[in-house]
Amino acid sequence: MNQARVEFPVTVVIAKEGELCWLGHLDFARAVERAFRRSGLPLSFTEGFHKRARMRLPEPLPLGVGSEGERFVVPLAEERSAEAVASALGSGFPRGLRLVEVRAGAWPEPLDVAVELELEATEPAALESALAALPADAPAIGGTWQRTRAPAMALADRPRDRGTSSVAVVRLTPPAGGRVSAGRFLELLKQAAPSGFALTRIHRRVALGLGPVAWQPEASSLPSSPLPPGR
Repeated sequence: MNQARVEFPVTVVIAKEGELCWLGHLDFARAVERAFRRSGLPLSFTEGFHKRARMRLPEPLPLGVGSEGERFVVPLAEERSAEAVASALGSGFPRGLRLVEVRAGAWPEPLDVAVELELEATEPAALESALAALPADAPAIGGTWQRTRAPAMALADRPRDRGTSSVAVVRLTPPAGGRVSAGRFLELLKQAAPSGFALTRIHRRVALGLGPVAWQPEASSLPSSPLPPGR
């Protein structure tokens, strides 16, 4: 009789930025796994001949879409504090993947949380025309969408050579218990502009941020432990 597996999950939040927005979902997961392997943390592995570190992945991002924080739930074979995990991981991620936060316990992204997409294009008129052509209620994306104000921080952080580009921020809101699809929204946006236009940057964020409201634990989770300042 097999003994029950005892695991101690931690949730790591990883930002996906710059050129690595083109990193595929499985390659993203492999990069996170490699960082954990190099850290020496006691991972829990799958059974079988080709053992892999067990982890719960976030929903796949469309290629070319960056994110301020994707959540990976990683079960450890031995208990470690969030601070110890953050310290062990250190700077073990490649440039473009950034460790944002570590929490003890399983804290996957809630199903029905709204997300925002920051859209940057060099053809402002085409982007505005495409957005104006989309109905607010879009069943194809699994919810509704609306324009919202571009955050001042996002505008300030843009490289200077993007001064001629236009930024629009849209909020995608699912029904209770549902999830919206950023990929389907981008496909609808493309279809709404027959003449075509190029999005030079697409960045996804949870509309509620990483604050207490967006953190909804699964079963019992341990207290949170954000990264120390300056990490």
